[in-house]
Parts: sequence; C-alpha cells; structure tokens
Amino acid sequence: MPSAASRPCPWPRCSNLQPCPTHTRTTDRARGTAHQRGYNGAWLAFRPQFIAALVQAGILPVCGAALPTGPHTQDSQCQAAGLFTYTSTDGSSLHLDHEPELQDWERHNVRAVCDPERIQLLCGACHSQKRKRGVAKC
Repeated sequence: MPSAASRPCPWPRCSNLQPCPTHTRTTDRARGTAHQRGYNGAWLAFRPQFIAALVQAGILPVCGAALPTGPHTQDSQCQAAGLFTYTSTDGSSLHLDHEPELQDWERHNVRAVCDPERIQLLCGACHSQKRKRGVAKC
C-alpha cells in the first residue's frame, strides 16, 4: 500500500520534510505530559492574563517581551536582531518561557508556575534554540 506524501515541516523557514530531524520532539515521552510538568488549568488561565499585562504596560507581545520586573532575556535572537516576531496579534502563538527555568520541586506550585516576573515570550524558533542548548526543560 502506498504511503502518504511527505508534508513540509510546520516550523517557519524550515525546508525539511516531516518527520523533521530538527523539529521532531523525541524527548517528549521522557519529559512527561504538560500537566505532569505543572502546566494545568491555572497555567491556561494565566496565559491571557500575562499577555494583557504586557499590553497594559505598553509592551508589544513579541518574541523577547517580558514585564519590566521580569527577566531580561538573552534567549531571543529576534529581539537581538531588532525583529518584532509574532505569529498572531495577541501573542497566543508565542511560548511563555520561564527564566530561570522551573525546578522540578516548583512544578506543582501554582505561584512559581504562574509568576509573571519569571516569564518571557519566545517565538518557536528561539524557544527551540534555548531547548537545544539544554537551558529549558519546559
């Protein structure tokens, strides 16, 4: 039986076909589910609140954005290049990234997981680069 045609990798500017050797998550099983990593209903409710707080502070929800009291990112290549990278106008396609990363003992502490002073926005490419460096476990 013939197999389905390969599709392009969904990552922007990636020319690989699926399964993409660069963007396939081979470690997801070892990482556990999002819920096991502390991302539950409180986290889902926190996301739009964080984006609203950025907008209220006059900060565009783009890659590298954080609240004034939040992390000063070194992880956004977009910000370093002067780019305003976003995939949707409300920032919902950007990753909310912890900096410093959550420790295992913090993952079930809602205050630590939903602490706006530890969150920076990263586009998919910058978040992936951070994970490749071994800095982020998500």
